[in-house]
Amino acid sequence: MLRALFCRDRMCPSCQRRRSMAIFHQVKAVCFSAQKEHPTLKYLLLTLTVPNVSAQRLPEEIKHLTASFDRLMKRAEVKRGVKGFFRALEVTYSGERDDYHPHFHVLLAVPSGYFKKTYITQARWLELWRESTRYPEITQVDIRTIKPNRKREGSSSIESAAAEVGKYATKPSNYVCELPDGNYLAHAKAVKDLALGIRHKRLIAFGGILKEHHKLLNLQDVESDSVDLVHVGEENDMIEAVMVQVFRWNVGLRQYVN
Repeated sequence: MLRALFCRDRMCPSCQRRRSMAIFHQVKAVCFSAQKEHPTLKYLLLTLTVPNVSAQRLPEEIKHLTASFDRLMKRAEVKRGVKGFFRALEVTYSGERDDYHPHFHVLLAVPSGYFKKTYITQARWLELWRESTRYPEITQVDIRTIKPNRKREGSSSIESAAAEVGKYATKPSNYVCELPDGNYLAHAKAVKDLALGIRHKRLIAFGGILKEHHKLLNLQDVESDSVDLVHVGEENDMIEAVMVQVFRWNVGLRQYVN
Protein backbone atom coordinates (compact mmCIF):
# COMPACT_ATOMS: atom_id res chain seq x y z
CA MET A 1 0.00 0.00 0.00
CA LEU A 2 1.47 3.35 -1.09
CA ARG A 3 -1.35 5.77 -0.33
CA ALA A 4 -4.75 5.57 1.29
CA LEU A 5 -7.27 7.76 3.04
CA PHE A 6 -8.34 6.53 6.48
CA CYS A 7 -11.04 7.97 8.72
CA ARG A 8 -8.97 6.98 11.81
CA ASP A 9 -12.16 6.60 13.83
CA ARG A 10 -11.68 4.27 16.79
CA MET A 11 -14.88 2.44 15.88
CA CYS A 12 -13.88 1.77 12.28
CA PRO A 13 -12.92 -1.92 11.81
CA SER A 14 -10.66 -1.17 8.85
CA CYS A 15 -8.68 1.53 10.67
CA GLN A 16 -8.55 -0.50 13.85
CA ARG A 17 -7.12 -3.46 11.98
CA ARG A 18 -4.33 -1.19 10.73
CA ARG A 19 -3.78 0.10 14.26
CA SER A 20 -3.53 -3.47 15.55
CA MET A 21 -0.83 -4.20 12.99
CA ALA A 22 1.03 -1.06 14.07
CA ILE A 23 0.71 -2.05 17.72
CA PHE A 24 1.99 -5.55 16.97
CA HIS A 25 5.11 -4.23 15.26
CA GLN A 26 5.70 -1.57 17.93
CA VAL A 27 5.44 -4.01 20.84
CA LYS A 28 7.73 -6.42 19.04
CA ALA A 29 10.29 -3.69 18.26
CA VAL A 30 10.19 -2.31 21.80
CA CYS A 31 10.63 -5.75 23.37
CA PHE A 32 13.50 -6.68 21.06
CA SER A 33 15.18 -3.36 21.85
CA ALA A 34 14.76 -3.89 25.60
CA GLN A 35 16.01 -7.47 25.20
CA LYS A 36 19.30 -6.22 23.74
CA GLU A 37 19.92 -4.20 26.89
CA HIS A 38 18.45 -6.80 29.25
CA PRO A 39 18.98 -10.22 27.57
CA THR A 40 17.37 -12.24 30.34
CA LEU A 41 13.98 -10.55 30.34
CA LYS A 42 10.94 -12.83 30.49
CA TYR A 43 7.33 -12.00 29.63
CA LEU A 44 4.04 -12.62 31.41
CA LEU A 45 0.47 -11.88 30.32
CA LEU A 46 -1.73 -10.44 33.06
CA THR A 47 -5.49 -9.95 32.64
CA LEU A 48 -7.19 -7.55 35.05
CA THR A 49 -10.98 -7.34 35.23
CA VAL A 50 -13.66 -5.36 37.03
CA PRO A 51 -17.40 -6.07 37.32
CA ASN A 52 -19.64 -5.33 34.34
CA VAL A 53 -21.20 -1.87 34.20
CA SER A 54 -24.03 -0.11 32.37
CA ALA A 55 -23.40 2.13 29.39
CA GLN A 56 -23.95 5.19 31.60
CA ARG A 57 -21.20 4.11 34.01
CA LEU A 58 -18.72 2.93 31.38
CA PRO A 59 -16.73 6.20 30.93
CA GLU A 60 -16.15 6.62 34.67
CA GLU A 61 -15.39 2.93 35.14
CA ILE A 62 -12.66 3.09 32.49
CA LYS A 63 -11.14 6.05 34.37
CA HIS A 64 -11.34 4.04 37.59
CA LEU A 65 -9.75 1.03 35.89
CA THR A 66 -6.83 3.14 34.70
CA ALA A 67 -6.32 4.74 38.11
CA SER A 68 -6.47 1.31 39.75
CA PHE A 69 -3.82 -0.01 37.37
CA ASP A 70 -1.56 2.93 38.24
CA ARG A 71 -1.98 2.15 41.94
CA LEU A 72 -1.15 -1.51 41.28
CA MET A 73 2.05 -0.67 39.42
CA LYS A 74 3.18 1.55 42.33
CA ARG A 75 2.95 -1.25 44.89
CA ALA A 76 6.41 -2.02 46.28
CA GLU A 77 6.39 -5.72 45.46
CA VAL A 78 5.16 -5.08 41.92
CA LYS A 79 7.88 -2.47 41.35
CA ARG A 80 10.47 -4.98 42.58
CA GLY A 81 9.27 -7.73 40.25
CA VAL A 82 8.12 -5.88 37.12
CA LYS A 83 10.57 -3.89 35.00
CA GLY A 84 8.19 -2.75 32.27
CA PHE A 85 4.73 -3.23 30.82
CA PHE A 86 2.43 -2.70 27.87
CA ARG A 87 -1.28 -2.55 28.62
CA ALA A 88 -4.25 -2.65 26.26
CA LEU A 89 -7.85 -1.87 27.15
CA GLU A 90 -10.61 -4.14 25.89
CA VAL A 91 -14.32 -3.51 26.43
CA THR A 92 -16.71 -6.34 25.62
CA TYR A 93 -20.47 -6.02 25.26
CA SER A 94 -23.02 -8.49 26.60
CA GLY A 95 -26.16 -8.41 24.48
CA GLU A 96 -27.99 -10.65 26.92
CA ARG A 97 -27.30 -8.37 29.91
CA ASP A 98 -26.94 -5.14 27.93
CA ASP A 99 -23.85 -4.13 29.85
CA TYR A 100 -20.11 -3.71 29.32
CA HIS A 101 -17.00 -5.37 30.65
CA PRO A 102 -13.87 -3.16 30.61
CA HIS A 103 -10.60 -4.92 31.38
CA PHE A 104 -6.86 -4.73 30.76
CA HIS A 105 -4.57 -7.19 29.03
CA VAL A 106 -1.07 -6.44 30.26
CA LEU A 107 2.29 -7.62 28.96
CA LEU A 108 4.76 -7.66 31.86
CA ALA A 109 8.53 -7.67 31.38
CA VAL A 110 10.20 -9.36 34.34
CA PRO A 111 13.84 -10.27 35.10
CA SER A 112 14.98 -13.89 34.89
CA GLY A 113 15.22 -14.01 38.69
CA TYR A 114 11.54 -13.12 39.07
CA PHE A 115 10.44 -16.71 39.62
CA LYS A 116 12.94 -17.24 42.44
CA LYS A 117 13.35 -13.82 44.06
CA THR A 118 10.35 -11.56 43.45
CA TYR A 119 7.66 -14.01 42.34
CA ILE A 120 4.04 -12.91 42.87
CA THR A 121 1.54 -15.74 43.03
CA GLN A 122 -1.80 -15.64 41.24
CA ALA A 123 -3.56 -15.40 44.61
CA ARG A 124 -1.39 -12.42 45.57
CA TRP A 125 -2.03 -10.70 42.22
CA LEU A 126 -5.76 -11.07 42.94
CA GLU A 127 -5.35 -9.61 46.43
CA LEU A 128 -3.30 -6.69 45.11
CA TRP A 129 -5.84 -6.00 42.38
CA ARG A 130 -8.75 -6.06 44.83
CA GLU A 131 -6.95 -3.55 47.00
CA SER A 132 -6.03 -1.34 44.04
CA THR A 133 -9.61 -1.27 42.68
CA ARG A 134 -11.29 -1.24 46.12
CA TYR A 135 -13.50 -3.99 44.71
CA PRO A 136 -13.35 -6.95 47.14
CA GLU A 137 -15.94 -8.79 45.02
CA ILE A 138 -13.46 -9.42 42.19
CA THR A 139 -12.89 -13.18 42.00
CA GLN A 140 -10.44 -13.62 39.15
CA VAL A 141 -7.04 -12.47 37.90
CA ASP A 142 -5.24 -14.38 35.17
CA ILE A 143 -1.44 -14.46 35.02
CA ARG A 144 0.57 -16.71 32.71
CA THR A 145 3.93 -16.98 31.00
CA ILE A 146 4.16 -16.38 27.26
CA LYS A 147 5.96 -18.98 25.18
CA PRO A 148 6.78 -19.21 21.47
CA ASN A 149 4.01 -20.56 19.25
CA ARG A 150 5.31 -24.03 18.39
CA LYS A 151 3.01 -24.26 15.36
CA ARG A 152 4.80 -21.33 13.70
CA GLU A 153 8.37 -21.87 12.58
CA GLY A 154 10.75 -19.16 13.80
CA SER A 155 8.21 -17.80 16.30
CA SER A 156 9.64 -16.17 19.43
CA SER A 157 8.02 -15.47 22.79
CA ILE A 158 8.25 -11.78 21.95
CA GLU A 159 6.29 -12.20 18.71
CA SER A 160 3.72 -14.32 20.52
CA ALA A 161 3.40 -11.63 23.19
CA ALA A 162 3.07 -8.83 20.61
CA ALA A 163 0.38 -10.72 18.70
CA GLU A 164 -1.49 -11.57 21.88
CA VAL A 165 -1.75 -8.03 23.25
CA GLY A 166 -2.06 -6.37 19.84
CA LYS A 167 -5.39 -8.00 19.11
CA TYR A 168 -7.11 -6.65 22.20
CA ALA A 169 -6.57 -2.92 21.96
CA THR A 170 -8.83 -2.31 19.00
CA LYS A 171 -10.94 -5.40 18.39
CA PRO A 172 -14.35 -4.67 16.80
CA SER A 173 -15.85 -8.14 17.25
CA ASN A 174 -18.28 -6.81 19.84
CA TYR A 175 -20.10 -4.46 17.51
CA VAL A 176 -19.73 -5.83 13.98
CA CYS A 177 -21.05 -9.17 12.75
CA GLU A 178 -21.20 -11.02 9.45
CA LEU A 179 -24.68 -11.90 8.25
CA PRO A 180 -25.53 -15.17 6.46
CA ASP A 181 -25.67 -13.30 3.12
CA GLY A 182 -22.06 -12.13 3.52
CA ASN A 183 -22.89 -8.54 4.42
CA TYR A 184 -21.80 -6.94 7.69
CA LEU A 185 -23.96 -5.31 10.33
CA ALA A 186 -22.96 -2.97 13.14
CA HIS A 187 -24.82 -3.06 16.45
CA ALA A 188 -25.95 0.58 16.67
CA LYS A 189 -26.36 0.77 20.45
CA ALA A 190 -23.04 -0.94 21.17
CA VAL A 191 -21.25 1.34 18.69
CA LYS A 192 -22.68 4.46 20.34
CA ASP A 193 -22.05 3.28 23.91
CA LEU A 194 -18.49 2.15 23.17
CA ALA A 195 -17.68 5.33 21.27
CA LEU A 196 -18.82 7.46 24.20
CA GLY A 197 -17.13 5.16 26.71
CA ILE A 198 -13.66 5.28 25.16
CA ARG A 199 -13.79 8.92 24.03
CA HIS A 200 -10.69 10.81 25.22
CA LYS A 201 -9.34 7.62 26.82
CA ARG A 202 -5.96 6.01 26.22
CA LEU A 203 -6.50 2.46 24.98
CA ILE A 204 -2.83 1.45 25.19
CA ALA A 205 0.21 2.47 27.21
CA PHE A 206 3.84 1.51 27.73
CA GLY A 207 5.55 1.71 31.13
CA GLY A 208 8.94 1.18 32.76
CA ILE A 209 11.78 0.05 30.51
CA LEU A 210 9.34 -0.66 27.67
CA LYS A 211 8.28 3.00 27.71
CA GLU A 212 11.94 4.02 27.73
CA HIS A 213 12.65 1.94 24.65
CA HIS A 214 9.49 3.19 22.92
CA LYS A 215 10.91 6.71 23.28
CA LEU A 216 14.40 5.54 22.32
CA LEU A 217 13.06 4.13 19.04
CA ASN A 218 11.12 7.35 18.41
CA LEU A 219 7.95 5.46 17.52
CA GLN A 220 4.74 7.23 16.56
CA ASP A 221 1.75 7.49 18.87
CA VAL A 222 -0.59 4.84 17.47
CA GLU A 223 -3.60 6.54 19.09
CA SER A 224 -3.02 10.01 17.66
CA ASP A 225 -5.35 11.43 15.00
CA SER A 226 -2.37 11.91 12.71
CA VAL A 227 -1.08 8.34 12.98
CA ASP A 228 0.28 6.87 9.75
CA LEU A 229 -1.96 3.89 8.97
CA VAL A 230 -0.28 3.18 5.63
CA HIS A 231 3.23 2.33 6.82
CA VAL A 232 2.31 0.12 9.76
CA GLY A 233 4.86 -2.62 9.15
CA GLU A 234 4.89 -5.78 7.12
CA GLU A 235 1.93 -8.14 7.06
CA ASN A 236 2.39 -10.88 9.63
CA ASP A 237 0.46 -14.13 9.78
CA MET A 238 0.61 -14.12 13.58
CA ILE A 239 -1.46 -10.95 13.87
CA GLU A 240 -3.68 -12.16 11.04
CA ALA A 241 -4.29 -15.37 12.94
CA VAL A 242 -5.51 -13.55 16.04
CA MET A 243 -7.57 -11.06 14.01
CA VAL A 244 -9.45 -13.74 12.08
CA GLN A 245 -12.04 -13.93 14.87
CA VAL A 246 -12.98 -10.26 14.48
CA PHE A 247 -16.20 -10.84 12.52
CA ARG A 248 -17.32 -14.11 14.06
CA TRP A 249 -21.06 -14.22 14.76
CA ASN A 250 -22.92 -16.80 16.79
CA VAL A 251 -26.36 -17.06 15.19
CA GLY A 252 -27.73 -19.39 17.85
CA LEU A 253 -26.84 -17.18 20.79
CA ARG A 254 -27.72 -13.97 18.91
CA GLN A 255 -24.84 -12.16 20.53
CA TYR A 256 -21.25 -11.25 19.85
CA VAL A 257 -18.61 -13.74 20.86
CA ASN A 258 -14.82 -13.63 21.21
